[in-house]
Amino acid sequence: MATPLTMTVSEAAALIGLSESATYDAVGRGELPAVRIGRRILIKRIELLAMFPGSDNGEAPVGQPSDDGSGGDR
Repeated sequence: MATPLTMTVSEAAALIGLSESATYDAVGRGELPAVRIGRRILIKRIELLAMFPGSDNGEAPVGQPSDDGSGGDR
């Protein structure tokens, strides 16, 4: 079975270590990549993971030097 392209706000909150309320606030401010379908708010999985280097996308973990010279903290 394929990995879903989106996740719920609750799932995203648990994944990134925020409360659901803080996650909804971040979505409202445009800080998290989300789509609204009817009354549902869905977080775009690939874009969320790309925001956190080292999560699931093969980049250096936060705090570790990366090859781009940025020091890993973005």
